[in-house]
Amino acid sequence: MGGNNGRSIIRGGTVGGTTGGLGGDGGGNFQGTIDNIGSLKDMQNRDLQRQVQQGISKFESRLGVRSNVLLADLQGAVGVAATDRQTGKTQVYLNRGHFEVATPADVKAYKKKSYDSGFLTRTNKPTQHTVVHELAHALWNNHRKDPKSVTAGKDIAKVYKQFLRENPKQYGSYSRKNINEFYAEVMTKGILGKSDKYSRALINISKRNKL
Repeated sequence: MGGNNGRSIIRGGTVGGTTGGLGGDGGGNFQGTIDNIGSLKDMQNRDLQRQVQQGISKFESRLGVRSNVLLADLQGAVGVAATDRQTGKTQVYLNRGHFEVATPADVKAYKKKSYDSGFLTRTNKPTQHTVVHELAHALWNNHRKDPKSVTAGKDIAKVYKQFLRENPKQYGSYSRKNINEFYAEVMTKGILGKSDKYSRALINISKRNKL
C-alpha cells in the first residue's frame, strides 16, 4: 500500500494537466487517480493470479525485459500504464475492482464481450490480455523522446500506416484508434494469439531498438 496514492494521471495523448508528476502513457483517454496500491499477491483467486503472472512472464521472455505490475484502485479503467515525469519510470497497474476478487471465468466473460463486439483483438488467453496490453504501453509510446523510442517510433509508424491501409479483419477496432493502441493490441496478439506480419514486425522493432 502507499506509494503513489491519490496522484492524478492521464493515460493517453494528453500529457499535461496532471498532478503528482505523472505523465501520459498509452493511447487511451483515461483520467483519474491511482489509490490503494499493492501487490498481485492481494488477488484472492490464485488461479487468476497465476494466469496473470504467466502473461507477464510471456511478455518478458519474448521481449527480453523485466517488468513490475501492481494492483490499485483505478477510476474507469481495467488497467493503466503511468509514467512518472520526474523519474521517467513507467508502472503498470491493474484495477483491484476487476482483478482482486475475480475468477478466471469472470475475466474471460468480460473479455468475451469485447471480443464478440469487435472492439478488442481476440487472443487465446483473455485472462492475460489486459496485463500484456498495458505492459506493451509501458514498453513504448509515441510521447517518449529518448533516442531509442524515437528511432523505433519511425518504424512503428510505417507498420501502422500499412496496417490502416490493409485494414486486417482479425483485429478489433481499438487497434485503429491511434498508434499507441495499435502497438499495444498488435503486441498482445503476437504474444497471446496467432502471430502475423504486423506482430512479428513490432516485436522485431522493439527488440532491435532494445526498448
